Amino acid sequence: MTTPNLPFRRALLVGVSYAIPFVAAGGVLQALGLLLAGDTVTGVPFSPLQRTGALVFSVGALAFGLLAPVLAAAVAYALAGRPGLVPGLTSGVAAAAVGAGFLGGLVGGLLAGVVAALISRIRRPEWTHGPVMIVALPVAATLVTGGLMLGVIGPPLAAVTRTSTGWLGALDGSSAGLLGVVLGAMTAIDLGGPVNKTAYAFAASGVTTPFLTAAPPAAVLTGAATPPVAPTHPGAAMAAVMAAGMCAPLALALATRLRPSLFSDAERAHAPTAAALGALFVTEGAIPYAVADPARVVPAAVLGSATAGAVALGTHATVGAPHGGVLALFSVGHVVAFLTAVALGTALTCVAVIGAKSVTRAKRPAGRTGGHSELIDSESAS
Repeated sequence: MTTPNLPFRRALLVGVSYAIPFVAAGGVLQALGLLLAGDTVTGVPFSPLQRTGALVFSVGALAFGLLAPVLAAAVAYALAGRPGLVPGLTSGVAAAAVGAGFLGGLVGGLLAGVVAALISRIRRPEWTHGPVMIVALPVAATLVTGGLMLGVIGPPLAAVTRTSTGWLGALDGSSAGLLGVVLGAMTAIDLGGPVNKTAYAFAASGVTTPFLTAAPPAAVLTGAATPPVAPTHPGAAMAAVMAAGMCAPLALALATRLRPSLFSDAERAHAPTAAALGALFVTEGAIPYAVADPARVVPAAVLGSATAGAVALGTHATVGAPHGGVLALFSVGHVVAFLTAVALGTALTCVAVIGAKSVTRAKRPAGRTGGHSELIDSESAS
């Protein structure tokens, strides 16, 4: 990983960069499982192909369920080094167990990192270093952070998650257009953060709940003890969220090609990666641009993504897989409508970013990487 004892902002970026592959791998494997097994993915598969699909789907659900633990462990490691791993991982598992999900993973990782760092800095005789680091510190930090997550912090965070998803469920039906706008905006407002994951969990429940009827798999998939309120039309909210989530990375990659002078060398170099991540529905591909220029990038991303979400729901597009982007096109109902939503949202974000940067252009030295390269650096760190 990266050097320990980093500032909170970079620790969060490190955590997100390590969590992204679990979201992508878990979602794509679930999509592949649904493609192979269909409705028998958690039922009684009859053919070898269906059995393979059920196995692939189950592996994907397990990988996705590691999101909160890995996020918490990576954040804690970035803050405290190796002493943060055990309490961080434990707090992430506790967050998933109580239903706090992604938000709980973030908070648990920060808490574990701070507690482990503070304990490790307590003055003590040199001869106690080994026993303290191997036994005393992990035990104390894990007890504190895990106990707080299970008994104090986790339940309120879970309540926030349930309230948010319940409110989204109340918007379904007659408020479909508004639901599309809200889901799209939530997807882009933090580009992969807690708000984004709340929208995603709500949308994914509409796709996977018909296949996951038992409580434990549903809890693993959504990061909640009870599944969020699913939309009336399975796959409709997923279409809105997926279309919206693809827009920002694609738009920013496009903008760097249309007006390269408005972006730094590092941003231009990141464009191919952002485009690939956007095509695969990994909204976090836009984070380096947002960190470098949040006042211009985030509003533009929200504008385009909200539009994409509204168009996708308004045209009755559906997506039957919980992740994958272009890899999930096999499961899309009304493909033309879905692709139109992605194209329109991408175009609006691209135009808005270029316009904002052109009107109030920030004066930056050529080749400056600054804070926005931290995610790129953290992804390549070992």
